[in-house]
Amino acid sequence: MRKIVMNSFRACLVFAQSLLGIAFAQQTAEDFFKSGNAKAITSDWAGAIADYSKAIELNPQDANAYNARSTAKEKKGDLAGAVAELKRGMELDSIK
Repeated sequence: MRKIVMNSFRACLVFAQSLLGIAFAQQTAEDFFKSGNAKAITSDWAGAIADYSKAIELNPQDANAYNARSTAKEKKGDLAGAVAELKRGMELDSIK
C-alpha cells in the first residue's frame, strides 16, 4: 500500500510539474517522457501521446518514448499506429 501511495504521489508531482512547466528552464526529452508517463497513469492517452511525441522530437533515438507512445496509441484504439511505434522502438533497441 505504501508503495502505491508513493508512486501516486510521484506521478502527481510529475503531472503538476508538466502543467506548470519547468520554471526558467527549457524542458528536456526526459521531462516530456516523465510527463507522458504521469498522464498515462491517469489514462490521459491524448496528453501522453502529445508528451511522448515532444520527447521523440527532442530525442528521436529514444526507443522508450516510441514504446510508451505505442502503448498509449493502443489504449486509444489506434492499433495500426501502435504497431508502427512498436516497430520503430524495436529498431532503435536493436541498434544499441
